[in-house]
Parts: sequence; structure tokens; C-alpha cells
Amino acid sequence: MLCQHCQKKPAVLSYLVSMGNQQKELQLCQDCLEELMKEDLGISKIVDEGLGGVLSAMLEMMIQDSGEEAHGKECPHCHTTWKDFKDTGLLGCSQCYQTFGPDLNRIIKQFHGQDHHQGEIPQAFQEEVYRDRQIMDLKAQLDQAVQEENYEKAADLRDQINGLKEQAHESN
Repeated sequence: MLCQHCQKKPAVLSYLVSMGNQQKELQLCQDCLEELMKEDLGISKIVDEGLGGVLSAMLEMMIQDSGEEAHGKECPHCHTTWKDFKDTGLLGCSQCYQTFGPDLNRIIKQFHGQDHHQGEIPQAFQEEVYRDRQIMDLKAQLDQAVQEENYEKAADLRDQINGLKEQAHESN
């Protein structure tokens, strides 16, 4: 797909523009993206590292507002600190996601507008994915009901989960 701004180069990224309560998605090439980011986000320095540099600058701006609670935290597994993450934009291991979870979620939400994926599901898998999500939600409710010692509700939720699992088994 060609860049919707210059109509000359191939688009490398979707850029979501919000104006009031309206949102417009632009497919942009690297040069147009960098130019718009400078204008929209006030990134005054020239980014020599291309698209990665623009994204790093955006991440740096978001991290400045987040992570006060994480300031002194360190991953117990790889010893990556919040400062290390701020400096490099990289985490050291999978356990860093647990250590810095709430702060990372805040950054992801700022960057994407949400902290969970809501992309399109292929038509052939929509029913299966929807059912799996229902089961996950019901399991979370079941755990909560058991924790609250609401066993009638827990039994009802268990039956709903089993019914959905049975449907899944029958459709396969």
C-alpha cells in the first residue's frame, strides 16, 4: 500500500490521528511518519535512526510520565532496572513483564489506546475465539466466586464453562 500522505513511497506503519471524538487511520511511509511525529508530538530533534528512532522518542516521552512506582524496582531474574528499560527501551527477560507490569501496561495503553489486542479474527475462527474468551472470563468469575465463598454462583459458573467446553468439543 502506498503512503496516504505523499502517495509516493510504500507505507510502513499505520498512524492513528484523533481529532475530538473522531479517529482517522493513516498508512504512512517512514519519511512522512517522522515529519508528522515531529509536528504532532513536538519532537524537535532530527531522528537519525529512522522509524526506530521515532518510536524510541515516543517511548521515551511516555516513560517520562510513567514508572514512578517502578523507579527503584529491579527484575529478580535478570537484574534489569526501570532505568535500564528507560535507557534502552528493552526488557531483559520474560520476568521483567511481571516486575514492571503495571507501569508497562500504562505505557502500552498510552501508545495503543488499550492494553489488549482487539484485531480482526479470521472468519473461520471467530466462533472458537469468542467461545475461548467467554470461558476465560467465566473462569475468572469462578475464581472470584470461590474466593468469596459464593459456592452457588461458582457451581453455576462451572456448569456454564462445562457447557461451553462441550460445545467446543462437539464442533471439532
